[in-house]
Order: sequence, then C-alpha cells, then structure tokens
Amino acid sequence: MAQVASSVICMASAQQAASTLGNIKSAKLAPYSSLSGRARRTTVSVSSPALVHSWQGRQIRAKISAERGGEEEEEVTTKEDIILEVKHDHAELEECFQRYKKAHSKGQDHEARNLFNQFVWEISRHSVSEELILYPMMDLLGDRGKELADQSREDHHRTKEILAELQTISDPSLFEKRLNIMMAELRDHMKMEEEEDLAYLEARTDLATRVTAGRTFSSGKKIVPTHPHPEIPDNFVALEVALRLLRNLFTLSPSKGESK
Repeated sequence: MAQVASSVICMASAQQAASTLGNIKSAKLAPYSSLSGRARRTTVSVSSPALVHSWQGRQIRAKISAERGGEEEEEVTTKEDIILEVKHDHAELEECFQRYKKAHSKGQDHEARNLFNQFVWEISRHSVSEELILYPMMDLLGDRGKELADQSREDHHRTKEILAELQTISDPSLFEKRLNIMMAELRDHMKMEEEEDLAYLEARTDLATRVTAGRTFSSGKKIVPTHPHPEIPDNFVALEVALRLLRNLFTLSPSKGESK
C-alpha cells in the first residue's frame, strides 16, 4: 500500500509542485525568473537620519517613527524578526516531511498523499516569500550579500529540478530515493542559510528593519491558504492565484501606518 501512495504522489503532487515552482514567472509573481535566475538589482535611497531600503515597491526603514510621537520609535517585537520567521518555516518544513515519511511507512496512502501535498505547498510558499523579501534584502548588503542570495536562489532551482524529475518517476522505490535526496539537499540549504545568510543579515541590519521585513514576510503567507485543496492535487491553478496575491501584497505601496 505504501508503494501505491508513492505512485499516486509521483503522478499528481510532484507535478503540481514542479509546475508551480517552475512557472512562477508565467504566473507573474516576480519581475525576475524566480527560483532559476538572478534578481533584478534594486536601488538604495538615503533619507537622513533613516536609511531607506526599497525593493519590489516596499520600503523598509532602519528607523521607524511612531505617528503620534514623531521622534518616538515604534515598539518592535523580536519574535517578528524575519530571521526568526525564516527559521520557523524551516522547522515546519522538516516537521511536515517527517509526518509524510511516518504515514508512508505505515502504508497510510491517503494521509501520505495529503501530507506530501502539504509539504510541497509549504516549500512553494516559503520559497516565494524568500525570493520576494529575504533575497532582495541580501542583494543590498554588498557583494557578499548578493553572492549568498544568488547561491540560495541556485539551491531553490535545484529543488525545482528534482520536483520536475519526480513527476516522471513511476517506480515507488526510485521516487522515495530521489525525494530523500531532495530533502537532504534542502536540509543543507536551510543549514547554510541559517548559518551564513541570516547571520550576515543580522550583523548588518538593525532589529527595526528586520521586524518590518518579518511582518511583510508573515503577512504575505497569511493570505495564502494553509492547506492546498486535498481533492484536486493535479490542479495547480488555485496555487498560482494564491501566490499571485502574495506577490501583490509585496508590490503594492503600503498605506500610512501599515506596519502592524
């Protein structure tokens, strides 16, 4: 029965994931080839005393002034730091994968299929959010920052390649083997990202900047449904629409006081 679950996943969920991750540009989710290319360089404008970083139509201010106080800084919460948001996503991806493996090992076909759908859905949401928020921030932090961001983009591209390969595999054992390889590489990517990318970001940005980015990162994910529709694993149109809404949130200019 576990083999049947893998075959179903091969022909349905992997196709959904690969199609989505491989066609982000066609879904008009970003002005660059997401997951497979370098992001367009963004500009840095300086507004004394605050340094203003602009990308994708959003503004991230190193100093945030509360409306009523003028000189008073808005209170920020450490837990909203984009660094913690990204790490939380990484932990959720690992947990979701382990839940899939557990159901698969028990021969729980339907549960395993739904958990795999959930896993690739979370990869999609997380990847798009990083491409739109985290990596453009890294691009602004000098040559090393852009180098780290580009390496992470290449890692995403590799994940997309394996997902595309999975949709062509009908042999259950081979499917699991390639899936395990993808997860091993994804773990390496997440470890590198936490130890290098996020550490580099933390050393070169203040908390207010990262919290504003973290709020945008988190808010964008909230408008994308937590679960894909379990009955239509072959239909990735709904996913593309949801991710288009995610991109719109990041590209629309924020209204006054819209940081919470």
